[in-house]
Amino acid sequence: MEGVKWLIPRMYTFDDKSQYKTYKIPCKYKYSTVEVNAILRKVKTFLATYVYIPCVISDWYLAKLQGVMEHKNLYRFEAKRNLEEIKSIVRKIINWFEFDFCNADYFNELSLSYIDAVSPDMEKFLKFIEVKLANLGHKNVSIPALSYICFQMLCEGFVNYNTIMRGAKTDYDFDFTELFHYLCPELASEKAKKFMVSRGLSEEFVLKFNEKKEVTEMFANIERIFIDQKMQKNAAKSAFDTLDEETKASMLSGGDEIEKTLNEIETNNLKKKQK
Repeated sequence: MEGVKWLIPRMYTFDDKSQYKTYKIPCKYKYSTVEVNAILRKVKTFLATYVYIPCVISDWYLAKLQGVMEHKNLYRFEAKRNLEEIKSIVRKIINWFEFDFCNADYFNELSLSYIDAVSPDMEKFLKFIEVKLANLGHKNVSIPALSYICFQMLCEGFVNYNTIMRGAKTDYDFDFTELFHYLCPELASEKAKKFMVSRGLSEEFVLKFNEKKEVTEMFANIERIFIDQKMQKNAAKSAFDTLDEETKASMLSGGDEIEKTLNEIETNNLKKKQK
């Protein structure tokens, strides 16, 4: 649990019996836990790379996170790795998946800078996100909204993902269009409202949801990303499946073979392209 204490601000605590679900995060912006957890799996995966390195390797690995969480290893941090090693691995992962939320350079810079600046003070991280987005001139997403979303991702990890996805798709390679339909009242009307209320949103929030233009635009932007990267995710799973069992086991244990494994995956991908 040391990793959790290191990652989460000191004001937040966990109740072991609840599987990390009872703590509250003060929200000064009007965005719900449902929004940030159900929509931004890709961002969530990215933000987890420096904490639990193998988690971005494939959807196959993501499917194992429930078991990892139950053993309280989700926030495991490889402290013995020095900063340069971690930065190198994160860079490879980002390049491999070609993250494109705003642009690839932004993600690369964000990950490496955040590793340098990581501390229990999450307010600094929120400000960091705001500055980066402002510099990019990213007009379609509310900066406070995305800052809060990133903060939630850091605190929530993958804990509520499977619970929230029940009712849409339960597997990890889900149909994003269906989820988008559930969460946008202008697309799904009463069905969406019932879904959102059932997940803990207030009636008042649901009624006002249509007025949140920046949220709708953000959802549309992320929907595009999921569609664009579906082929990459499938390729990642295929690459992982080609590895031998010993290498897979090493990845699952978070052991010292992670970087070697990534290199092997890259080599396999290159061979496939050459063919």
